[in-house]
Formats: sequence, C-alpha cells, structure tokens
Amino acid sequence: MPSVKPKALDPQFSCSILSNLVRLLFKVRNPMPSKSLKQKHALSCSRGPIIALWLSAHLWLSLPSNLDAQQPQNPSPMVEHTRAHPRLKQETPPGRRETFELGTLFLPTQLKFKATLPLFIHFHGGTWLPEVASAKDGHRAVLSIQIGAGSGRYADAFADPQRFGKLVHEIETRHTTRVSPLVLTSWSAGAGAIREILKSPESYARVAAVLIIDGMHTGYVNGKPGPQESLLETDKLEVFVRFARDAVAGRKQMVLTHSEIFPGTFASTTETADYLVAQLGLRRRALLRWGPMQTQQLSEVRAGMFLLIGYAGNSAPDHVDQLHSLPEYLKWIRQGSSGSGITDIAQCAMSVPPSEVVAQQQAIGVGGGQAIGRHCCALPQSNL
Repeated sequence: MPSVKPKALDPQFSCSILSNLVRLLFKVRNPMPSKSLKQKHALSCSRGPIIALWLSAHLWLSLPSNLDAQQPQNPSPMVEHTRAHPRLKQETPPGRRETFELGTLFLPTQLKFKATLPLFIHFHGGTWLPEVASAKDGHRAVLSIQIGAGSGRYADAFADPQRFGKLVHEIETRHTTRVSPLVLTSWSAGAGAIREILKSPESYARVAAVLIIDGMHTGYVNGKPGPQESLLETDKLEVFVRFARDAVAGRKQMVLTHSEIFPGTFASTTETADYLVAQLGLRRRALLRWGPMQTQQLSEVRAGMFLLIGYAGNSAPDHVDQLHSLPEYLKWIRQGSSGSGITDIAQCAMSVPPSEVVAQQQAIGVGGGQAIGRHCCALPQSNL
C-alpha cells in the first residue's frame, strides 16, 4: 500500500488557527481583552507562524487571570432555616430620655440613684434594644450611641481621646452625680468605639467592664487570610489583650462573644478571639449547650473576671441573635464593678473544675490565692 505524504499546511492558515485559539483562551482568562493585544495577534501572522506561536504562548502566560485571582468574600447568608431565630419585641419602655451630643440617655422608671449613677454605654444596634435591656435590668441607665455602618466610623468618633471623658462629664454635671460603675457594651461595628476609648489612660481607668458582642475585628497582614493560620494585624487588638489580662486578674471584667461568620476581607471574630486567648495563655473548652435567644454555644474560656463564649452560626440571623441577647448578657456584668479593682470576687462562684483553675493560674502566673476561673458573678453555669 503506497504511503500518503501529508500535505503541508499553509503557514498563513496555521497562524490564523493559532491566533483564533489564543483569542478564545484569552477571553476565558480575561473577558475584556484590550485593543492593543488584539492588534499584536493580528500583526504576528504577517511575520510567520513561529512568531505567532511564541507570542501567543507568551501572552497566555503573562495575562492576568480572573479565575486564579483572590475572589472577594461573599456576604454571609441572609437566611438560615435550621433553627429558630426569635427576636425581642420592639417597645418603648417607661423612663426618662435625654439627648446628648452623641446618643440618647435612658433612665428606666425603677432606677434610683443619688451619689452614683450606674451606666452602660452601648454602641451600634439601634436605641430601643439597649433601652429594653436597661429596663429589664432595672439597675443601670444606658446611653445608646448609633453612628452608622463600619467600625471605622465608631473609631473616628472617639479619635479625640478627650471626647469620651467630656461626654461622661456632661452626664455627671446634668444629674449632679458620678457615673459609677461605667460599663461599655457593643455589637458588631460598635467595638471600634470601645477600642479607641480604651486607648486613653483616663478612660481606661474609669471603665469597669466591657461586653463586646461578635464585633472584635482587625485586618490581615497581607490583606487576605490563610491559607491556614492567618496573620493578623495585632495593633488593633493589643488594648483588648491588656483589658483581658486585667479581667483575668480581677481588676476589670470582660465578656466577649463571637460567631462563626468569616468575612474574608478582614479577620473574623473567631480568629481575633483565638489570638486573644493565645496571648492570655489560656485554652478553649469545647461544649454544647443552648444560649440566649436559642443560640448554640460551642466553646468557652473562663478565667477570673474574663469570659469568652463561641457560638455556632455563619449567617446574618446568627449575628443578630447575639444583639437580641443583650439583655441576658447584661446580667453577666457585675453591678458592683467600679473600675478601681474588684474586691468581692469570692462572693460569686462558677462551676469550673479545680484542675482547670490550677492549670489556668499556672499558665498566666496568677497567685496570691485568687481562684481564677471560679468567680464571675451571674455568668452562665457550665454543664459539667
């Protein structure tokens, strides 16, 4: 059988095939190619198929790839159907309301005060819900501050270290009293205000306790997470670490909660909580139990007057669940905290195993007979 010699392809025809192939691949990697790159493909055919092949390969390897690029994090799901997400009923509890430069002061009807005014200042999440929490508590007034979206706006509002002190002083002057104990609470972006306030030595000294609800965030060192353990911008967390150390030692009180939401473009509350726990030399304890507003608790860390609780959920409803838990969380904050040191810690006991207490004492170097992890008044009891 005579052999058939294949007919050589026309060089111009070969070049045309290569150019069309590269254009197709180019559209896959970059759906909007520039006019100049199209012209380079056209010119290459006039110089021969070898140049066309080289140029096509070179452009393919050098073009930016939309498929390989870091994609922005999708928003958290806006619905979640696995469990119920009950909500507090919006209401206007009876009491007196006063407008200040920042926020609205609410004094519930049953609150009686003379020399001192117990006050918590809440950042983010509206006005009515903190007022409901104050009315349910009955022993504290509340100043609700709602600035807008994003922790940066709250941080900017208190960038002047004197502003917070002036705000508290205005309340004291108007009511001829002293604000004590002073508690700061926040949800989500509101933590940015607490961070800035605590940077001031004068404000830090006055604050007896903080409650940060699913809102302790920071950035990533390289602007993106992972691929495994992410590198966090820790400068925004150091003041929280300091306050947490004081809480462990009984000088302050700190309650911190987080969900499992992963923003992607900045560090999650889980990652920042892990960093905080590591800096304290403590460890999480895994557990499963129901929390306020039918939340599901997954873990906790207890030491002295420090409490961290991790909840399940990566959706928007899970995030809002924790805001509506504010009245319950407020019960965990001791009413006798003054900010100058807590002296009656031993009156409040929590059921933490003695072996864990000793281990935590040794980890953070606290001695002097303090029962670390056992004395946080009104905190939720462990299921042990």
